[in-house]
Amino acid sequence: MRRKDRAKAVAVPLTQLSWCSEKLLQCETDRYPFDGFQENSPSSANGSAGFHVILRVHTKAESSYVDLNPSDRAMTTPDQKPTSGAGYLTQALGRIFTGLAGFVLSLALLAGAASARDLVVLATPEEPYKFLEDGTYKGIDVEVLDEVMRRLGLSYSLELVESGTRIQQEARAGRADMLLLFSKKPDRMEYLNYPDESYIDISWSFFIRAEDAGTIRFEGYDDLKGLQIGITQDFAYTPEFLNAGLDFQTVASNNLQIGMLLAKRVDAVPMNTISTLYEEKKAGRLDQLATLPLPLITKPYYNVFAKASTYPDIKSLPGRYDETIREMQSDGTLDAILVKYLGRRPGHDDRGGS
Repeated sequence: MRRKDRAKAVAVPLTQLSWCSEKLLQCETDRYPFDGFQENSPSSANGSAGFHVILRVHTKAESSYVDLNPSDRAMTTPDQKPTSGAGYLTQALGRIFTGLAGFVLSLALLAGAASARDLVVLATPEEPYKFLEDGTYKGIDVEVLDEVMRRLGLSYSLELVESGTRIQQEARAGRADMLLLFSKKPDRMEYLNYPDESYIDISWSFFIRAEDAGTIRFEGYDDLKGLQIGITQDFAYTPEFLNAGLDFQTVASNNLQIGMLLAKRVDAVPMNTISTLYEEKKAGRLDQLATLPLPLITKPYYNVFAKASTYPDIKSLPGRYDETIREMQSDGTLDAILVKYLGRRPGHDDRGGS
């Protein structure tokens, strides 16, 4: 039991707000203002979720007492027989005036919208990973992200920004929650959380003609001796590769390499695996090409999370993301996305048409 001059804050469901009876209850917003909002979880005692208004209430009668704990304990007023605390409180709060209800409801909606914001995702545009086509975001990373968020039940917003430096600045400042397709570097780990799972390896593989699959192999540079290897002027190949004593044919533009390969002017060319599969699928030449399984170089890339993010439960999100990526690997979803854009899975010999 509490005296009216020691009024206590109580949680009132928005659905119970209506007219206030001056004889039974007085809500003095100047003296006993409402305290804000409290959100019920679905697992709360009453089994319902939603916002409750936090009000301070007291009776107008000098000698009245109000039990602000909604239990079955009795209470009395000068002109009323004892009733249950829960029954009295429900009856009293049911008369709160609608003007306050409308005001509180507006604030509750604003509070709800603020707490349920989208996950802000930034990325730099690059085909076939993430790009804008006909006003729609497309790409491997876009489809993976969309499926991950669908399975996690999260809403998100995606923006493509030309500057990689800028999106990193946004992550440092906490204005971005997630960035797409980043390699792991020690300085980045100061402000980015890396998940365990990576579904994209940026690699350079040797492309050969499909007719030579099975006759040309690559387990070491000695396997390539006697072949004509195409390289591109001013490209930064590994020193081991350049010093392996191979026969190189140098061209000025990397765009010429596949044409030279199919024209049999060279026998193998090291190319960016994913980009080349994507471009040759669009060009309709993918069925004429094969890749050697062992890449010249490879590096995993990750979708990362900003340490400065204020997104609710951001710390647990990388773990949940990892679990979802593993699920998508197991059920074939990731492979289906890769085949859609590339015609085949990188590093595999299953060749597909355009």
